[in-house]
Amino acid sequence: EDLDLPDGQLPRSTKKEPELYEMFNEGTGVRQDRQEAFKWLMKLAADGDIRAQFLAGSSYLTGNGVKADPAEAVRWFEKAAQQGSVDAQTSLVLYYLGNEPVRLDEARSWAAKLENQTGSRGVGAVFRRFFTEMGEWPEPERTHERIKDWFDSLFSTKDPDLLYGLGFLYELGYLGEVVTDSTKKNLEMRVE
Repeated sequence: EDLDLPDGQLPRSTKKEPELYEMFNEGTGVRQDRQEAFKWLMKLAADGDIRAQFLAGSSYLTGNGVKADPAEAVRWFEKAAQQGSVDAQTSLVLYYLGNEPVRLDEARSWAAKLENQTGSRGVGAVFRRFFTEMGEWPEPERTHERIKDWFDSLFSTKDPDLLYGLGFLYELGYLGEVVTDSTKKNLEMRVE
């Protein structure tokens, strides 16, 4: 049963910030309150918790519990990415590729850090191949179209490292705006 707690009163069962974040975010044992969850998340993020910093960036990007603010999202993603968060590094690469203006230098830089951390498997392999095959970008006005075409073409590959990385990106929701509907269906079949 959900508890409606007075402002400032914590559940008696726990006073641990990660658990409080989860409780309010999911509505477990308390009334779901994403703004309250965000407050607990930010306490963790400010204390240097890498996962919390990544989630803070995601919250600012999507407006989950807080007003959407892409600049703040990037700031928190960078904090987590600098500590080695693969999720945050991936988010930065895709953010810099997916927004106008496309910031290729920043995307390449975070992709290189990501590959150094993950090696030739998974997401690092996807981005290495992406930047190698895309080469120079002489037509900035077609950038998003080229990115979609490239990701769509990748599904003919039999390379397990690339497929693993693509599945990872898809499951985390990173490819939503990057791939076409037919590619999403292909990914869903491979993930199952």
